[in-house]
Amino acid sequence: MDSHGIPKQVLDRFAHHTATPDEQRTVIRHLLAGCESCRGYLARIWPSFRNSKNVVELSPTNYDSAFTKAQPLASGTMQGVLAELEHLPPLRQELLIRNHPRFWRREICEELVDSSHAARFSSMHSMRHRSWLAVLVSERIKPKRGRDEAQVADLKARAWLGYANALRVSGDYNAADQAFLNTQAQMKLGSGALPLRARILKQLGSLRLDQLRFGASRLLIRETTEIWRDLHDRQEVARCLVLEANAANEEGNPGAALGLLDQAERIIDSTADPKLGLIILHNRTRYLSESGQVEAAFDLHEEVTARFASLSEPLLHTKLIWSRGQLLSDKGYFEPAIEALSVVQQDLLRHGNRCDAARVSIELAHALGKVGRRYEMRKLAAYAFQEMAAQRIAREGLAALILLRKSA
Repeated sequence: MDSHGIPKQVLDRFAHHTATPDEQRTVIRHLLAGCESCRGYLARIWPSFRNSKNVVELSPTNYDSAFTKAQPLASGTMQGVLAELEHLPPLRQELLIRNHPRFWRREICEELVDSSHAARFSSMHSMRHRSWLAVLVSERIKPKRGRDEAQVADLKARAWLGYANALRVSGDYNAADQAFLNTQAQMKLGSGALPLRARILKQLGSLRLDQLRFGASRLLIRETTEIWRDLHDRQEVARCLVLEANAANEEGNPGAALGLLDQAERIIDSTADPKLGLIILHNRTRYLSESGQVEAAFDLHEEVTARFASLSEPLLHTKLIWSRGQLLSDKGYFEPAIEALSVVQQDLLRHGNRCDAARVSIELAHALGKVGRRYEMRKLAAYAFQEMAAQRIAREGLAALILLRKSA
């Protein structure tokens, strides 16, 4: 690499946007001259370079325009910067964002927030990591005076909301509570935009539901529903009704939960969000079973399974297997239920959701007890009790404790 005047170290710095201005010009001039060796090296260590349309042929008449067109390769477009992050280990990504101002941009923060949310059904680890990177970016954006301060506060609130929700989804409720405090603090400094307020209240309501704090959850969900009704957003109203149905079922009222799902189905546009329609059907299977309509639940589960086949997100399929395990257990088919619930527990642990894994462990321990496998039942119940105690979830911690006493 040194034989024609461009050291490998300089190309490395160029690819990672740490080269000096003089080094940038030297490398760009060299690339424009058509060096295939250096282009090949950069394509290997910097995949986004391979498809770049910024490098043009050099001629005496177009050098200035060519340099201008190539300059974004050195300074980094948003997609180029994000592509650079994608190919680095997580700790290296965090280190770069903490220390390099080229990452401290609003569009990068927004893209990280959106990509984190998009990962919610495919990778909890990715959801949590990207949302944390968004927080790091947002906290380094310096607003101008006046209206810009409120807009930056809104962006920070969105970033903290994404991180708080990622913590909730991965089952770290105590940390999620702390992150929501930061979310709400930024919301108070922001523009007061109603859609942002509604999203924050809804996710906080979801956290309270996961913590089995039903009264607080119901108040937050209903306040959110009213905001979306005032804004005439039927799709968001439907999502709130689905969440309220979940709360009703958790409180032991599956009939009310089914009624709320009926309301949601009447107002959703299933073409705009097909996953929401599937989630409604999936939840309906559980509520039917909880209300004693196990056969109807099984029939609907078969339809849901067929419709889920086209989806690629692994966590949606994990939810489907979980539902099947619950239904099999409800019908007294404990051995196949144990097989299904064991798969779900391992999937959730692999994705980093210890709290839901503990919930599945309680159901799995119950099924193991039914077939006389007391030692395994005791181990799972002890694990579930420890997890629920750590997250201060009393009701399910008590259920695990009862299983422990039965096994003793």
